[in-house]
Order: sequence, then C-alpha cells, then structure tokens
Amino acid sequence: MRPRKVEDIVATLKLRMQSLVYGRGDRLPAERDLAPELGVARSTLRRALAVLEGEGYVTRRVGSGGGWFVTDLAQPIAEWQEAMRLRLREVQDIIDYRIAVESRAAGLAAVRRTDDQLRRMWSVVDRTAAIAPPTDDVPVDRELAGRLRALDAEFHSLIIEAADSRRVAEAVHAARAELFATETRVTYEHIAAGLPRDHRRVLQAIERRDAESARAAMEEHIQHGADVWLANGVSRSV
Repeated sequence: MRPRKVEDIVATLKLRMQSLVYGRGDRLPAERDLAPELGVARSTLRRALAVLEGEGYVTRRVGSGGGWFVTDLAQPIAEWQEAMRLRLREVQDIIDYRIAVESRAAGLAAVRRTDDQLRRMWSVVDRTAAIAPPTDDVPVDRELAGRLRALDAEFHSLIIEAADSRRVAEAVHAARAELFATETRVTYEHIAAGLPRDHRRVLQAIERRDAESARAAMEEHIQHGADVWLANGVSRSV
C-alpha cells in the first residue's frame, strides 16, 4: 500500500468533521492514538493538522486539557456556501443523494433495529422535545441551535447504527459531509419546533418495523431541512 500523503489525511479528517463524526468543539484523539489509526507518522499527521488549522477546521490549545479541537467551522462553511451559490444544480444533486442513502438507512433500521437501539433513539427524541421551541416564531439563539444540531446528529447516527450496513454507513457519512453547511443556525431557526415531530414520525415507523413508512418519513425530514436552507441559509452566516 502506498504511503498516505498529507492531503489524504486532510481529506479523511475533513470528512469526519463535516459528517459530524467529530462535532464542533470536540477534542480530536491524541496524536499518539490518531497517527497509527490513520496509518501515518506523527510528523505527517501534524502537517495535516496544520493545514486544517489554516483552513479553519481545528484549533490547538496548550496546557492541561489541551490538544486539537474542532472549531465552529464558520470559515469552511462560509467558503462552501460561497462556492455552492454558483453551483445550485450540484447542491440539489447532493441533496438527492443524501435523501436516497439516508432513506435507505431508515428502512434498514426499521427491519434490523434492536430494542436497545430503539430505546436510545426515543431518548434522543425526548431530549429534543424538551428543549425545542413550541412554535416556529420563538427565536432560536446560537446555543440552542448548537444543542439541536447535536441531538439531530445523534439521532441520525443511531439510525445508521441500527441499519447495520457498513457500506450504507459510509455512503451516509459521505453525503452528510458534502452537505455539512446545511447544519447552520439559520436552518435550525426554521425547523426547531418541528424537529421532534419529524424525528418522532421516523421513529414510530422504525418501532413498527414499517420500512416503507420509515423511508418516506426520513425523505420528508431531510427535504424539509434542505428546502429551508436553500430558501434562507445560502446567503446567511452560520
């Protein structure tokens, strides 16, 4: 196998951050653990991290509890949004791809989920409902948007886990990474009140083991968020 280059490591870590494997504010694994996982020397990893720092993906903290941390991704998201404004047809293609793979994951989850996975998904729905505003006209600040974003990502991650398909999981992560800029504050301003309802519809179908309804509910959920972002978020900041 050919040695992995710095750009390969940069691309791998970007994918993890854009698909929320590493969420905003998360601490990356220690260099001594991450380098062998990625199959590179620590010097190569450090060069990759320096590139990511320059592009606004990570920041380094020193001292006790220090290390490399994911930023709020404001800089890369702004750059992504600017590029996508000029390629809206490509954005719609990516949305179509995400709907296809995540709807498939929901259908598989309905067939393959365990009782424990179902319990954990209901826990996420309940926690989301506890903090979501009652109506869409209630303001959503940056802190609340971040909490809703994290719960939304947790819910989708549990569905991927329940789908129990490595290839589908890889496809979902890739699709979410390509559309990572839709996870913005403006999106959650407009979908916050309906987020628990959307998740509940998906989960009720998964609980009934109704694969077709789970696929349809997931498609509606993702399309709603994408429509909101396309209408409101493409020209606004995170």
